[in-house]
Amino acid sequence: MNTRIKRPPSVWLTQTLLIIFALLWVGILVLNLVRLVGTDSEGQSILRVAMGFSVSLFFVLLLLGAFLGLAKERFMASGLGSFHWS
Repeated sequence: MNTRIKRPPSVWLTQTLLIIFALLWVGILVLNLVRLVGTDSEGQSILRVAMGFSVSLFFVLLLLGAFLGLAKERFMASGLGSFHWS
């Protein structure tokens, strides 16, 4: 029994774009953390650093949640995918 899931190309395209943008956000997050560690932290406010980290992490989790929702064919996943593009 081969029960292969048939999905339209738009779902595959959306999932590909979500992963690409999630990887970009992770790259930005890593670069910011490396830059923070490499510089003198006297002028850095801990609140500012935490806010930047949490915003980046929020976008990564949003994109990954939309990707997993599309993979499981959840109704809300299409809304999460379109929320990021608007």
